[in-house]
Amino acid sequence: MCRASVVVPVYNVLPYLDECLASVCAQTLSDVEVVCVDDGSTDGSGQACEAWASRDARVRVLHKENGGLSSARNAGVDAARGTYLFFLDADDALEPDALERICAAFDETNADVVTFGATCFPEAATPWLERCLSPREVVYEQFSPALLLSESSNPFAWRTACKRDWLVTSGVRFDEGVRYGEDTIWHFCLYPASRRTALVPDKVYRYRLNRAGSLMSSDAKGSARRVADHVTIVEHVFAAWDAAGLLDTWGAELVGWSVAYVLYAALRQPEGPERDESLRRLKELYQRYVVPRQERLRLAPSVHQMVLLALGTCSLPAGAVCLWWRIHEYGIVDLVQTVLGRGGSRSGSGE
Repeated sequence: MCRASVVVPVYNVLPYLDECLASVCAQTLSDVEVVCVDDGSTDGSGQACEAWASRDARVRVLHKENGGLSSARNAGVDAARGTYLFFLDADDALEPDALERICAAFDETNADVVTFGATCFPEAATPWLERCLSPREVVYEQFSPALLLSESSNPFAWRTACKRDWLVTSGVRFDEGVRYGEDTIWHFCLYPASRRTALVPDKVYRYRLNRAGSLMSSDAKGSARRVADHVTIVEHVFAAWDAAGLLDTWGAELVGWSVAYVLYAALRQPEGPERDESLRRLKELYQRYVVPRQERLRLAPSVHQMVLLALGTCSLPAGAVCLWWRIHEYGIVDLVQTVLGRGGSRSGSGE
């Protein structure tokens, strides 16, 4: 057993692979293994991984048929043997002392999960992304929805490390049934299962922005496709929390999140079949998970009215309800800034 395992999913990333693997193999912590999962690459990335393995015995290569990012990560988790498990996307890189610092955070906190910060290259981060990748220093002794909804703790699985044995025992896996947003679903399952979670401000990961062909760069902000993908994410999270018995305790918080994450954006879409389909799916979701619990959930009034809009039972004008919710959620200053074209709302598919 080694100190740290780094799982690197690899799919057609040949121009970036050497920089990525060099950053792992040059870590100040030498007791590591690098598990490269070649997910059916066709550009020579698999052979490049094998060349690294021939030069450094700490590098292992798994070759598999293309199954997507979640499938590759799950295969890497199954193969890993380290005490602590890290994820590294093959177009990104680690700071030289990243593994040493985060392993030390595990030792100091005895956490099952440690989430850390990151910097962006070759471009600067947007204000939203800068906030997202800048967690404060705090330890959660048990789960609280604030960990997901208030902290700078998700998405991006690569900024969260786990005790490997705990992760395997927990049964938390990456959802191979979604093409986008698997990191969000994973975190919504991971944090509630963790007995102790530590956030640390250390920015030890280097995140490459706007790589051609990446999912993050291919989906237009607020597009119908992205809204539909966000609906899928919400559906999977609600199903997972229902199966885990979390909705009766934390359902109100999850409903509020779903409104901000996708319902508001769906309602703002232009009239058409894409909007109708997204709203139909959200209506079914609320009918299944919210209506049976509505007396116990105690939703905020603005959230409640938004849900009624989705259910088609709201007696108030849709525009007024959306405006009420937005001001309640983000404040009047945010609304003014948006109207003036100076940024504004962080809601829904706008991020």
